[in-house]
Amino acid sequence: MEGYIILKNSKLKTFLNPLLSIILWIVSAFLINFIIESIARGGISNCYNFLTEKPIVFFYNSFFILLTLSITFLFKRRIFVGLFISLIWIILGISNGVILKFRGSPLTGTDFSLIKSGLSIIDNYFSTNQIIILILSIILLIGLLVLIFIYAPKSKIHNKVQYILDIVLVLSMLFAFTPFRNYMNASGNVSTVFWNINDAYTDYGFPYCLYLTTFTNGIEKPDNYGQATIDYIVADVDSSIETNTLLASSEHESLLVNNPNVLVVQLESFFDLTLVENLTFSQDPIPNFRHLMENYSSGFLGVSCIGGGTANTEFEVLTGMNIDFFSPSEFPYNTILHSKTAESIAYTLKEKDYSTAVFHNYSGLFYNRNVVFSHLGFDSFTPLEFMNNVETTPIGWPKDKILTNQITELMQSTDTRDFIFTVSVQGHGGYPTSNIIENPDIIIEGLSTEEQTAQYEYYAQQLFEMDQFVADLINAVNQLDEPTIIAFYGDHLPSLGLSNESVLNKNIFQTNYVIWDNLGLEKVDKDIETYQLSAVLLDKVNLNTGLIGRFHIIKEDEDSYLDELKLLQYDMLYGNQYQYLDASPYPVTNLQMGYKDITISDAYIEDNYLYVKGENFTPCGYIYINGSKIETEYIDENTLRSTNTNCKESDEITICFELGNTPVTKPDTPYIYK
Repeated sequence: MEGYIILKNSKLKTFLNPLLSIILWIVSAFLINFIIESIARGGISNCYNFLTEKPIVFFYNSFFILLTLSITFLFKRRIFVGLFISLIWIILGISNGVILKFRGSPLTGTDFSLIKSGLSIIDNYFSTNQIIILILSIILLIGLLVLIFIYAPKSKIHNKVQYILDIVLVLSMLFAFTPFRNYMNASGNVSTVFWNINDAYTDYGFPYCLYLTTFTNGIEKPDNYGQATIDYIVADVDSSIETNTLLASSEHESLLVNNPNVLVVQLESFFDLTLVENLTFSQDPIPNFRHLMENYSSGFLGVSCIGGGTANTEFEVLTGMNIDFFSPSEFPYNTILHSKTAESIAYTLKEKDYSTAVFHNYSGLFYNRNVVFSHLGFDSFTPLEFMNNVETTPIGWPKDKILTNQITELMQSTDTRDFIFTVSVQGHGGYPTSNIIENPDIIIEGLSTEEQTAQYEYYAQQLFEMDQFVADLINAVNQLDEPTIIAFYGDHLPSLGLSNESVLNKNIFQTNYVIWDNLGLEKVDKDIETYQLSAVLLDKVNLNTGLIGRFHIIKEDEDSYLDELKLLQYDMLYGNQYQYLDASPYPVTNLQMGYKDITISDAYIEDNYLYVKGENFTPCGYIYINGSKIETEYIDENTLRSTNTNCKESDEITICFELGNTPVTKPDTPYIYK
């Protein structure tokens, strides 16, 4: 008893309190990590297996959580700060579980930059009741945190000595982390290279992977990077292309004397559903696409994502670059392409006097496409905001058939050959677990639950309609009587819980592609990677003039292929651009939003309405008077009106389309009210 009193009244207690706190936070970090991994892995038993099979990896992930908890030592309100940080981790873990369920891939750092875009489509994934419950839960959590902040006790041991000790403890953990991290990387327990994002999260744990995908981006500088290395690669490609037998024969040269239109169509979540084992179908979900695969060049397309990540498939096709060389889960659309241009199929064809355009039947703001496409060589970008009469699926995604007339109208409106890149959206998840389609065209048997059957049949219906869009587009293009080649492909598999074991090709990172043409080209079937598609496509018609495109054709079978491709990508985007003789030959384009000119022909007041008349209006256009937005009602593509009649002579009237923080004003010259 006497010893206890001495201890209680001595300075030794000052030093023991932080030690007890550290033990408490270590236990808390361990428990939080266990909860997070249990959610991610679908149960406590799976998390326990991870803990026992890879204890050092589990502890390493707990260390990440512990580092964040350690800052509580610097606050008097330790309980509040500790609970707040713990709650953030739990919310991240729950979010990861939800995203895994709906998208099939985990939460990454890149997702934080897409929060605003994600909120705009939340009603496609959750019912109204679920959204209300989510909002109420957030309000409840905020209220609980406020109560904890008010009533939780403060630390009473915060004299000068205690603060110094606390700071020393926090810094000690930070310093201890560096050698621990180096050991984990050097020993191979974790890796900074994610060839498969889902497998990486499974092998290395959620906190570590979230950290890596949040705080790293770009391409790591290759050890042998330098001007001599780049000059060697460029010279090798240039010398090889002169004698390479892959150059078009004289027969093809005469056939392609006028160059064909080049179309690339990326189909959302499209793949051959009959590849799923043990399923039977009332009819083929993709009869038109299958006919194309049987008669034109086709094969499997190796993609980098599943269930989501559309923009990275898009990036690989347009640039010929391998996304695997970038940091884990990085979207170049959200990082480097905001400040740099890059060689692309669009820039390559612009050198041949092609017009270049993009169509996407969803918001132009998604993945920053309204900015990025000007860095990839496009003249115009037509997103959903500039489309009329759009029909939607039962869960609200625009159907792809709207794109057929858009594409052919643009082709007819230009005097040059066209390169048109199209990104569809109809096949997007999440897929409802109840039957919401009356009399579906595809009935599926072989699934274990009614919920699964509903999901698959909904997806199959969208697949069937997308397949019809493919056929309709080919028929419409054929009627133009212009030489044309079109690549169709799926960007990734749908988020239907598929695994390598559940598909006949044993690879859930393969979709299907086909290259149709009306040129009489030879059918050549081949499985390729996404970053090779544009090179294969352009090589068929002797238009493969870009360095990276030519590199793929010449170097594909060489052992140094991927190493040299990484060097070219690094040099172009992050290095000194040695591959160019002078500056980059790819200037930022003046991207026109919407391929149609939007005009105002008249404005007048009638029956207490301000009417604005013109051409090519859409429901996403708003009337602006002298730069100020007014309430607007869409009547038809020639008429907008407003109850705001405060318009006087010489006022300037424009129509503005709002893409996030980027208002797009049409026409360029305001209409002067008379």
